[in-house]
Amino acid sequence: EPPNAVYGERKSMASVEQAIGKMAERWSECIDQFAGSGCSIGKSASGRYANPAAYHVENTAGKLASYILVGGDFDDVMKELDDVARIMVLRDEPASASMVSFMKLRDVLTGEAAFSKLDEKDRDAALARLDECFLRAMDTYVQSREKILQISIEELKKRNMMLEKMQDEPYLKARGMQA
Repeated sequence: EPPNAVYGERKSMASVEQAIGKMAERWSECIDQFAGSGCSIGKSASGRYANPAAYHVENTAGKLASYILVGGDFDDVMKELDDVARIMVLRDEPASASMVSFMKLRDVLTGEAAFSKLDEKDRDAALARLDECFLRAMDTYVQSREKILQISIEELKKRNMMLEKMQDEPYLKARGMQA
């Protein structure tokens, strides 16, 4: 019986890894599908340096799917999840449109056969991990968006100060102009 038990575990792990791969692929497609008028993530077939956004999304999707289905250390996944949330900020669309792809992850997860084979306790734990990831992504998204707005405001203030300085009479006289 031990060899059968080991074989069963290997077969089970293979199906979980397969489910993780499918989830990662489907979630990457969801992110690209909801790109709207913003930047499209696309496929990273050309590699890490040709399309870094797609590379980060696909890399994170696998790690995130694994964390949600199997569990593990939350901090190991969060750096990558934060990177994806920051990528979403750069897309030219409202926050709701950017974050819908994270919400679609629930549909991706619950649509997997591996998820339906989990007992109720494990399904609840997986959904709790998913919610935890969504909330963290939302926090990172909001913080990043606020930072971009702060930078934009500072840039506008600097431009305004420069224009005011240019309208000063000594500035104009030095350049042979009149006010």
